[in-house]
Amino acid sequence: MSSAGLFKKFTQETVSQMAATKASDQRRIRAKLQEEYPMLEEQHWEEIMPKKDDIMLVKCHDAVAMVTTCGPKPRVLFFQHHEGLFFPHLKILHMFPWILPVHTVDIGGAKFVVSGANIMCPGLTSKGGKIGEGINAGDLCAVKLEGKTHPVAMGFALMSSADI
Repeated sequence: MSSAGLFKKFTQETVSQMAATKASDQRRIRAKLQEEYPMLEEQHWEEIMPKKDDIMLVKCHDAVAMVTTCGPKPRVLFFQHHEGLFFPHLKILHMFPWILPVHTVDIGGAKFVVSGANIMCPGLTSKGGKIGEGINAGDLCAVKLEGKTHPVAMGFALMSSADI
């Protein structure tokens, strides 16, 4: 699996444009998110980003955009790279871990995964690792560590579950 270096530390200097979005843009973003994550029902979306709250698209360098909430405590909800698929923030993935298929890496690979390394087949096929079912090459999936409850990373599968 590859994260393609998308997720890194963001600072104020990383942000190139930050402005409130028009109502029509907010509807478009919400519709695209609901299309990409159909397993989330209306009450889940209301919990993630209530309709009464405004959302903002924060554009950063390297063609990265973040969907954030506005208000006194803004928070990042999703990331997008080159106007492609929206990636959920890990906090969203912790709230709703079933929205992405999951691979589990053996505990020996923990420090490498947390440092952003690509995940190799032996980390999934060795004792403690677990290959997620039905994952196709190119699918976005979450990564858990052996013995841990919550995902620690996500990325695109470079190989299908069957091929691994």
